[in-house]
Amino acid sequence: MRHIDDHDAGPEALLLRRIKECLSDLELLLERSDRRGVDRFCKFYSGSLKAYHLQTETGEIVEALRGVMPERQMDAQFLAIMARGTGKVFNIAHNARWVKEAGPVVEAFLHARMMLGQMAECGRSIDSLPVRSICPGWQLMRCLYGML
Repeated sequence: MRHIDDHDAGPEALLLRRIKECLSDLELLLERSDRRGVDRFCKFYSGSLKAYHLQTETGEIVEALRGVMPERQMDAQFLAIMARGTGKVFNIAHNARWVKEAGPVVEAFLHARMMLGQMAECGRSIDSLPVRSICPGWQLMRCLYGML
């Protein structure tokens, strides 16, 4: 079993090392996203345009995820979900199509938040590679950065 201190230049070792290096920042972002995100998530169900403010949290999370492995392309499906759920500006006509218009904003936040949460969990719980047991969070990180 290799330990991440071995300076292994492989992409998975690099990913784990970088996650651990920025773990405290990731956890702060996770806490802040949860605190603000829950309120804005609730706004979706009350039909408030404040649901669109979830895009702020989503953007911050995606920026942090990109910052962990900036040299790697992120998963195309993840990026497509982010594209559909960000850059949206509320228009009064959206009220008539609320789920169709605001739903992608919520979907993007939830996907980004899941990635961030699993990244933080991997940073806390994985000490060495290879990961011996089936670890869905690590598999998710490998998918996000095209390592499968």
